[in-house]
Amino acid sequence: EPWLLHDFNKDFYGEQLLLVVVGYIRPQ
Repeated sequence: EPWLLHDFNKDFYGEQLLLVVVGYIRPQ
């Protein structure tokens, strides 16, 4: 099912983007 893979990739990208944003807002 291509749509399942598409949703998974979108969610994964969202997770990565969220980590980058959190890391930028809260530098270590």
